[in-house]
Amino acid sequence: MTTENKTITPHEFFREEGELSRLHPRYDYRPQQEEMAEAVRETIEKKGILMVEAGTGVGKSLAYLYPFVLHALQTGKKVAISTGTKTLQRQLIEQDIPFLSQTAGFDLKSELCVGVNNYLCLYRLAKAGEQGLFESRESAAQYQEIADWSVETDTGLQHELDFTPRGDLWGAVRAESDFCLWKNCPLFEECFYIKARLRREDAHILVMNHHLFFANLAAGGMILPKFKAIVFDEAHLLEDIATDFLGYEISNYRIPKLLNYLYSKRTGKGFLPSRI
Repeated sequence: MTTENKTITPHEFFREEGELSRLHPRYDYRPQQEEMAEAVRETIEKKGILMVEAGTGVGKSLAYLYPFVLHALQTGKKVAISTGTKTLQRQLIEQDIPFLSQTAGFDLKSELCVGVNNYLCLYRLAKAGEQGLFESRESAAQYQEIADWSVETDTGLQHELDFTPRGDLWGAVRAESDFCLWKNCPLFEECFYIKARLRREDAHILVMNHHLFFANLAAGGMILPKFKAIVFDEAHLLEDIATDFLGYEISNYRIPKLLNYLYSKRTGKGFLPSRI
């Protein structure tokens, strides 16, 4: 990306007959998109919080991506986008970010961030093949397909498979933090998940879903690199997902049990000094 491109403001980029129109002749000017992009830029500069509701056709992804990308490239600080669905997550990585990078001439590194269970584990794949304990012929056939794919894929991500593997099979060959040998693994240097973590460190922009964002929060920030700003796309899904990760579920069975810890009528004992 040239120094000149780094100084083009969102207003100059999105305005009618602006840089985007010049670089992409088929682009249709949308005043709401320009307004949103400028609002995002101002919010980043002020380190504030912005809530935006954008209707269909506004082009909201580009509207927040452009100022976010500028901030990352100008400051060298990592930024993040969190989505409610994996579908939008992959759309950003596979379509929107490459389009912006190519159109604006950005030298941009982005990384799709998903949980460890989405990656193939080469060590567990080899062990599963040695043991050959498959629940069905279908699982055995799918194992061979995964083994063939494992030498072709660059990422080891399950969604790149052209079929949906049986649950028992993928559970036997996927990466698992509880079973990971880390640096003691003989295939550590080839590990798809470790390579992904290294790419995350080198990326300008991280694209995750809300589940991974809150999993990282619950893990004390140990899953993802630190970033300086974040966009929550599909934010209407945040509340339910946050509740799943950060809430505490209690049943009718648990309530009396917890109350008995405070004071038990039967035993006359409990944490409270006297009966309520």
